[in-house]
Amino acid sequence: MILDRKLERLSQTQSINPKEPVTFYPRVVNNTNIPFTRSETTLLQKGLKYNVHAKRENWIQNLALEAETAISLLPTNERQVHRKLVADRIDTLNQKKTLPQNTPRGKNDKINPEQTEQEQRYDSKRRQRQFHCHTTHTPI
Repeated sequence: MILDRKLERLSQTQSINPKEPVTFYPRVVNNTNIPFTRSETTLLQKGLKYNVHAKRENWIQNLALEAETAISLLPTNERQVHRKLVADRIDTLNQKKTLPQNTPRGKNDKINPEQTEQEQRYDSKRRQRQFHCHTTHTPI
């Protein structure tokens, strides 16, 4: 009963409507001279945390091309190792793409359980470099 009276008093005192409508800044500001289509604007208005769920039909081919572009910037002696790693992972992605979605996978399944001897040497060197970076200290 006391709460009802208090709620009624609060609703009477706070029922004043604002005189000016509140305006918010627009979510999308196009600072270029390129106009956005309606669908592009709608997508951008969803915000930075929106995740586009649909993958394009040829996304694996685009991934391979982007990987090759990145690999071409590496030192010549490391390129083949990375090409092999990328090729194996892309093959795995292609296999997953053709498998049914409900295929059970084990907890310890790995993307590429078999490594070539060259890949193992490369991983060993990479781990040594990481270990070296983490263990070197500058004198105080």
